[in-house]
Amino acid sequence: MPDFDLSNITVTGIEYSLNFNPSPHSERLGRPHFGIFHNASGRCYAVTRDQTVVFDPLHVVLLPKDSTYSITVEDHVEAYVIEFDCADDFVWDKNRISSWILRDAALMSSLFSEAERIWTLKKTAYYPRCMSILYRIFAELERESAYVSSPGREKLRSALACLESRISDPTLSVDDLADAAGMSRSYFAKLFSEVYRVPPAKYITMIRLEKAKALLTEGGLSVGEVAESVGYSSLYYFSSAFRREIGVCPTDFAAGRH
Repeated sequence: MPDFDLSNITVTGIEYSLNFNPSPHSERLGRPHFGIFHNASGRCYAVTRDQTVVFDPLHVVLLPKDSTYSITVEDHVEAYVIEFDCADDFVWDKNRISSWILRDAALMSSLFSEAERIWTLKKTAYYPRCMSILYRIFAELERESAYVSSPGREKLRSALACLESRISDPTLSVDDLADAAGMSRSYFAKLFSEVYRVPPAKYITMIRLEKAKALLTEGGLSVGEVAESVGYSSLYYFSSAFRREIGVCPTDFAAGRH
């Protein structure tokens, strides 16, 4: 059974679009609709018998109708979801969660946010406008060709677990991730780049900075403490990387000037 095919989908209805904060741990037995998710901040995991799938600002995740899974939240999460139904002749595997890596997380976040805003206000033509945004989301995911293939993702799961557990370790390297995956560095880097569309070193930086953004948004930690929490031993290098990738310095981001 193939994973979710966005090029062959007819949406028959949207149930709702909302912004929410998931509870620390929950279970779902046979969800009644399809749900497509994007985290504005934070990270959580959907766990099934065969998969562990990450929800974070760098991914869009689709949970199929009739699926059974549990959700575990790693830190404070702000998430968006659009629940929808498909035509009766659409074929899917209720046991497979689909996930896409994002090249333009800001665009995807804006699409989900706009759908939630339109749905909440329910002004004239809100329903077709939300439907249009949902198909735009599908189109963007297809256009970027950023689908995370299940076989490759499964092979890299242990490497991602290593990254999660050692995100605050400034010595973490691509070699460490390759070792965790049981691969040579060259093969690991090639497979990782094919699956996630970015080199592993770049991905480490992306994950660290997304974590930093969440911590800065939550408040309670100084910029230096945030830098240490995400694996930077030098505040200068953290600030330089943050400004280069995010476009503003960490202090301005924490103050909402972005």
